[in-house]
Amino acid sequence: MSLTREEVFALIDETIYNNNSKQIEASEVNALLKAIYDNAPVPTSPIKVLRARITQSGTSAPTFNLILENTIGTVEFSYIDVGMYRLNGSFPIGKVYINFFKQHSSAQSRFSIVHYNNSFIDFRSTQEYPYNEFSPLNSGFNSDFIEIIVYP
Repeated sequence: MSLTREEVFALIDETIYNNNSKQIEASEVNALLKAIYDNAPVPTSPIKVLRARITQSGTSAPTFNLILENTIGTVEFSYIDVGMYRLNGSFPIGKVYINFFKQHSSAQSRFSIVHYNNSFIDFRSTQEYPYNEFSPLNSGFNSDFIEIIVYP
């Protein structure tokens, strides 16, 4: 039974208001409720989310070794240079929240995330050497967790 919203409300009105002497049967109520449910729009959230684990080795681009949730759509990493990676996609400035959790880390490695363009997010991986000097580091991701939330 597929009814439009107007048809469902017309049936409710007819059953309730035009048949005052008739009791409404439970089966009629169930049928009307089912019709409403079947025709209800599916709610969608305007917030888009990517939750995944990232791995990278050598000079290859990082990859998602496990995607837990992705409503953002197509996103892809590229390798820029030693310790520099870019996540390409749609990331409006001022509307993106990024949470990054390093799964396995030595005290000498550092990560930074830079977002200054609507089309990508940059990731930087460095390693600390003596005297607080940092140099770029490849193979920095090892099943690390990332969460990106894009607000409307």
